[in-house]
Amino acid sequence: MGLAALKKLLVAVTVNKYAPEGVDLAAVLKGNDAMAGKDLTQVHEDLHQTMRQIGLLDEYQPPVTRFLNRLLGAPVRMQGALFGYFTAVFDADIMQARRTGNYDEGVSDIKGEVTLEGDPKVVYKNAALNLETTLYSLRVDRGLSFEDGKEMLARARAEDEAAALRKQQREEDAEEEDEEEDEGIYEDDDEASQQMGWYRSKKKIFGAFVHLLAIEKKVDGRSKAVVSRTF
Repeated sequence: MGLAALKKLLVAVTVNKYAPEGVDLAAVLKGNDAMAGKDLTQVHEDLHQTMRQIGLLDEYQPPVTRFLNRLLGAPVRMQGALFGYFTAVFDADIMQARRTGNYDEGVSDIKGEVTLEGDPKVVYKNAALNLETTLYSLRVDRGLSFEDGKEMLARARAEDEAAALRKQQREEDAEEEDEEEDEGIYEDDDEASQQMGWYRSKKKIFGAFVHLLAIEKKVDGRSKAVVSRTF
């Protein structure tokens, strides 16, 4: 819906020169000194020039994220006008969608292992339309299973050992050829990590020990760890 609102804004500013349906542009620009005393056509022309200056007209359908980023390059007085215009178009689209019954709040993805607890329950029934609202109770576990953790650890250790072997081979080749390695040519392979593996909390948390799996990662030549909560 945000992209649709941005398209309407672009058309209004660059082509139609009038506000989209449901948008009170005078209310949007109220208190904006830069637009005071200007008629609708001049307001759109000023906004058009601003959008051109910050590169928003260089492509046919710029994404909303680019619009918001480029907006920071506009003069402050024009930032408020353009952003207020965009949010007004967006709000008008939402209102129209609600009036026509086409507004969708969206569906959230639930990450983790999800299991159904109990049977679904009907919490409301519309007798006239023969429609029901059903409640599903879910149990969500965002931890890592022991089996998946073992696979992750095995892959990480195999990669770690392979990196150590590559480093050893390079050192042996350098000794045989009596050449020094050029700094920065090879990847930063260190000795096999001795800290990857399973960890358990010293104390119980909420009545149980917490088990973690630590996998070492190299970030800019420094050792860091990706920690996953497990069984």
